[in-house]
Amino acid sequence: MLDTVFVREGPDKGAISGRLLEDQIVTASEETFDGWIKLVDQPGWAPTILHKPEGSSGREADKELMEPLGARDLMAVPELSTGGPRRRMFEVVATRYVHVFQDPTPDADIRAAHYFGEFVLAETQSYHGWIRVADARGWMLTSTAHDGELLRAVSADEHREPLLALPAPEEDEEMKEKAMKKEEMLQQEAALLKQLADDERRQALEKMEITAKSGDPPAFCSALKVARQCHVSKKDIAKMHSLFSMR
Repeated sequence: MLDTVFVREGPDKGAISGRLLEDQIVTASEETFDGWIKLVDQPGWAPTILHKPEGSSGREADKELMEPLGARDLMAVPELSTGGPRRRMFEVVATRYVHVFQDPTPDADIRAAHYFGEFVLAETQSYHGWIRVADARGWMLTSTAHDGELLRAVSADEHREPLLALPAPEEDEEMKEKAMKKEEMLQQEAALLKQLADDERRQALEKMEITAKSGDPPAFCSALKVARQCHVSKKDIAKMHSLFSMR
């Protein structure tokens, strides 16, 4: 391990709850798909890589904070150290279906099942081939010695495609907040436009009334044209015609 690594309450979020020192050996039970491990020896999550800052030179590489001491070949996505998406999509490739278990063990209670061709979204993975399904729905096994591959991981490149790039929870909240702000702005603009239209109709009606009382035909015709363009009601226009005809 390189440098001091801070431990947080959740993956890349929450208060700092501890720290890991250089050359310290830790045990983890699961990992996110962008390089955070859930510690066993103490509560909290720690990063395994430090991503390069946004806008930095392409020559700069992600900095490795920890190195695994065990094999990773049983993991569903062993290349997570490259910094993939926060959550990962998996396609059910088993002939029939794959169960969702309450815990990452085949003798745990079964919660649900996903059938061939369906996609599931995972938040983390274990070190023995299990993925934790998003929204606390349980765990699914990705392969067995008897049946082979049960779930196929969607690659990081495929995740960048618009139809598969699902946002992380915090990105979801940010998108909702932006959508709410945009809706509020549109409502304010609509209210302002309505107010301007109402003012134009009122002014056009007032102009018609002035020209109707003056008895000046060219001026009245001009005011009538503006009133129609401003969508003054037919009832008000009829009243102004009646007032003009009495002159």
